[in-house]
Amino acid sequence: MKVSVVVPAHNEASTLSECLSSLARQETKHSFEVIIVDNASTDSTASVANCWRDRLSLRVVTEPCKGRGAARCSGFLEAHSDIILSTDADTVVPADWVDRLVDALMEVPKAAAVTTSCYITDGTRFTNWAMRVGMPISLRLYRVVVGHYLLTGSTFAIYRQAYEAAGGFDRSISMLEDVDLAFRVSRIGVIRYLPTPRVRTEGDVFRRGYLRGFWHYFLPYLKRYVFPRIDLRR
Repeated sequence: MKVSVVVPAHNEASTLSECLSSLARQETKHSFEVIIVDNASTDSTASVANCWRDRLSLRVVTEPCKGRGAARCSGFLEAHSDIILSTDADTVVPADWVDRLVDALMEVPKAAAVTTSCYITDGTRFTNWAMRVGMPISLRLYRVVVGHYLLTGSTFAIYRQAYEAAGGFDRSISMLEDVDLAFRVSRIGVIRYLPTPRVRTEGDVFRRGYLRGFWHYFLPYLKRYVFPRIDLRR
């Protein structure tokens, strides 16, 4: 099956090659294209991506509106395969990533998408361990509380038909765009969660501690999805 991998990239010249190298090492029975979204970069992101054209079926598209929602949306619009995979330019995926996600999606008739989790190696020893342990636990707890798994932007696969039926990414969102999409996808079909394969990504907000990184996303989540539903007049 032909699949597409969408990789948004804003000023990721220093990390993109490692990401693309991991995609070039995929051991897969599926043919796939890679779509790099140059998201208002001011560095050599596009040039780095173009250096991989001889090793990957690769296209570079430009999205001038800075933000992950806009970048992912543009990349998914360029993908014409039946199954689209999402990852990030600072992420390294294992060699079986494409096969595991695509096969997991296809083997369950009611599945609309499948997601895994990520880990970091650039924090403190304790933070790295907390991320490895805490991320899977958080995903499972989220499923219990909310009723569906969220989509992790750095590692998920989805049927294009389900993506389009759900309305796609919200271009106006620069954070939690994957969580927002998951709410709508869950009304169409099942979002599966796989404990493996995990992907390695940069620590960013988690580098200073898992709980601090968790709160960085959780507070905006509360403001967007929880507080508006509370009737303060009661």
